[in-house]
Amino acid sequence: MVHYGIGWFVDEWPFIYYSIGFVLLIVLGLASGLVPDYTAKMSAKSHFGLLVVMIIFLRIPSIGFNEELNPDESQMMAQAITLRQKPIFWASVDGTTSGPLNSYALLLPAVLGLPLDYTAARITALALILVAFYFFYRSLQRMSTPIVTRLTALAVAVFFGWTTWSDFLHYSSELAALPLLTACFYIACRWMSGAKRSPIDLYLMGFMAGLIPFCKLQALPVIAGPLLVLAFFLLRAQRPNYGALFMLMGGGASSIGIILMVCAHYGVLDDFYTYYLLANLIGYEELNQYSTMLPHTLWERFIALPTYLGHHLDILALFALIVPLLLLRFLKVNPFVNKTGGYQWIVVMVAVTLGLSLFAVFKPETQFSHYLLFAVFPLGWMLGVCLSPLLKENGSPENRWPTWVFMATIFFFIFLRFTLYGYFSTYSVALVTFPPMSNNDVGRGASVAFKINPYLAVFPRYARLQQSAVAVWIQQATKPTDCIAVWGWNCRLYVESQRRQGTAETHSQRSIMKNSFQAVYLEKYIRNLQENQPALFLDAVGPNNLMFTLKSQRHESYLVLNRMVARDYSFVKEIDSIRIYQRKDLIRQAPTQVSLSRH
Repeated sequence: MVHYGIGWFVDEWPFIYYSIGFVLLIVLGLASGLVPDYTAKMSAKSHFGLLVVMIIFLRIPSIGFNEELNPDESQMMAQAITLRQKPIFWASVDGTTSGPLNSYALLLPAVLGLPLDYTAARITALALILVAFYFFYRSLQRMSTPIVTRLTALAVAVFFGWTTWSDFLHYSSELAALPLLTACFYIACRWMSGAKRSPIDLYLMGFMAGLIPFCKLQALPVIAGPLLVLAFFLLRAQRPNYGALFMLMGGGASSIGIILMVCAHYGVLDDFYTYYLLANLIGYEELNQYSTMLPHTLWERFIALPTYLGHHLDILALFALIVPLLLLRFLKVNPFVNKTGGYQWIVVMVAVTLGLSLFAVFKPETQFSHYLLFAVFPLGWMLGVCLSPLLKENGSPENRWPTWVFMATIFFFIFLRFTLYGYFSTYSVALVTFPPMSNNDVGRGASVAFKINPYLAVFPRYARLQQSAVAVWIQQATKPTDCIAVWGWNCRLYVESQRRQGTAETHSQRSIMKNSFQAVYLEKYIRNLQENQPALFLDAVGPNNLMFTLKSQRHESYLVLNRMVARDYSFVKEIDSIRIYQRKDLIRQAPTQVSLSRH
């Protein structure tokens, strides 16, 4: 029977999707050394372009799923919606562990006229990944042969393209730092490889490195690798290059100084120090101290690292490629044979950067999957280092067996997705509690393709922003210029209703949970309510909400907050365990009919 139109497309979409994906992968494999003649015919620019096409195409289903994949994604989207109207970070928005550059980057879709929804967030995420991937590819070209560059870049492209882990697909707080990290690494490679050098490059590297703390403090150990090794390289030269070192330091001082002066100008320097530095460096771990499931000491986290990595199939594939190659390199081959001093420095920089990136991943107690994004490119650089002594120039017969083994490993791990996905999905929200999994489209008896990549089942029907019943009611009860305040943790309400924040924090974790800064955050929350006068106050503490479900965590348990809400707001109604209060001077007849259907 022949199907026509959208029905045929929906029925055949998984087959079409995976067919195109495998064709792209096979063509890239042929152009990466499997067939030397074919490899020689494809230029480096064409190879890079095809890698980009594969990444973009394979991420289309998740980009078209216009619904929250991770609570952090909603948090940063809510911050972007707020910054579009009130653009001063730390005055109108506090990103807690996420720096201002993560939220400002999400304003780029608005500049292009796109709505600030989850699809726009994932387009931004993809753009940041591709910029970082470009500098990664260029750095590989500086440190290895063309065949090694192609194979290594292909492995990393497979990670970003073929992953179905929600934590690797949503807009996460690690992404804004990745282009800066890879660009800094590339500039360091240029200097160490003896390429044409310019002090301006080092100033630019320092400037970008100075921006990284304002993306996320957790990225500081990762950028420390290239900075420290490059500094030693400049000082250990036959004639120490103090001028270049000063340019590097001057660039960092410039970017940090500019941001701090902007903060001082807008009166948020104290907020930056208190809420971004002190609260995150001192108070963040206190929020997790009551959990009995998290590894609290560094040693416990280090011991748990193999198990943590073992449940992430995509990262595991990179380790599976690196470990045997690493053994071959250091057991069979002199690691520095016939190599220049500059190359030795690059190898040291790769090793130090990888070690520090893994430290950045397992140092926090929470062990969220998206932390591993900091390690992807360092793992790729190490993969290139391991491959370099094993592969000769393009077309050499010695290339054949490592290349075939390499490609076979990639295909093997892709095959595992269709067999052992249950085990490897332990840490994956996408494959355990992901919304479509409870939908009839991806229920019992669904195909393996849908279970592995549930976004396929709802593409393209979820391209419109999915709204909860509460969000629909908020839109009907408020104006687009109004702000709302949510007590608890339900950042989706800001994004689904497209209403800005009435308080700097999108969630109330640091006001609700006991920590050294609880009183400070609670005072700030109340001050924000007084200043912004949100049209609605929503108590999102309840059984259907994230993290905060106890009656003792409701706003009534906090005396000053309860008095303010009782004085200025009136209870209107409860929807999905979210209690809605409207400002008394704005009370009007509530919408008579509000759809309670989720979609």
